[in-house]
Amino acid sequence: MISLKKPEDIVPPTINFNPDFNPFGQSNNMPREYAYQSSGEYKPAVSKNWGSLYEIVKHQPQEQSALELEPEGEDEQLAPVQKQLMQVHNKYIMSQIKSGIMVIDQQAAHERILYERFLLHLEDRKGASQQSLFPQTVTLSPNDFELAKSLLDDIKSLGFEVREFGKNTLVIEGIPVDLGSNNFNETQLFEHLIEGFKNSQQELKLDKRDALARSMARNSSIKSGVSLEQEEMNTLIEQLFACKTPNFSISGKPVIQTIGLTEIDKKFDR
Repeated sequence: MISLKKPEDIVPPTINFNPDFNPFGQSNNMPREYAYQSSGEYKPAVSKNWGSLYEIVKHQPQEQSALELEPEGEDEQLAPVQKQLMQVHNKYIMSQIKSGIMVIDQQAAHERILYERFLLHLEDRKGASQQSLFPQTVTLSPNDFELAKSLLDDIKSLGFEVREFGKNTLVIEGIPVDLGSNNFNETQLFEHLIEGFKNSQQELKLDKRDALARSMARNSSIKSGVSLEQEEMNTLIEQLFACKTPNFSISGKPVIQTIGLTEIDKKFDR
């Protein structure tokens, strides 16, 4: 814009400032932790202690309230107080219970577990199989071969993968997954299964499926003299108490025995 004023009337622009003014200073009536901002407001100043910005506040975890249930029935009294189990002579499993000591026959317990499991597989036809790395052949007598052929559908329900392979011969390509990772001789296991089935039917007059389940349980169970790890014992006890009839073996003998504290005290004349 062109000015119409005379040159001598034009006043050059000047800048006036207060040399004592500090825009970053603090007002006399403001607390020290507040600082002046460019917007003209006073806001809390950032702490000079940078470490405090990274302090982790540790909260105490909240304790969850537990509901304690009173034991009900005989099974609750037999349940181990702790899962610290002890194997005695690689034959029995011992545990503390509320009323004293519980002793379990490991072989009879595993037979009971497998028997009920195999019965279920024979009913629902859903026994799982694990493939054998090297299929095995088994040659039977003519009578046993005909018997095995008549049982083939039920044998497959247990988890076996078996097919005919020539005269009086079968090939075993898989065994029940319920047998776990134990190293079984498939040929011997199958031969004992057929032999045990014949004995069960002749001696106990059982029906076909019951005799087959009993034979399979007896031949594939953990035997006396086998050392067990703590985790294996825990699993065995848990599976036993999940059975319909945990107190008796498949031959009708006791699986569990308890020794009360009173009886133990008497032994020590207390």
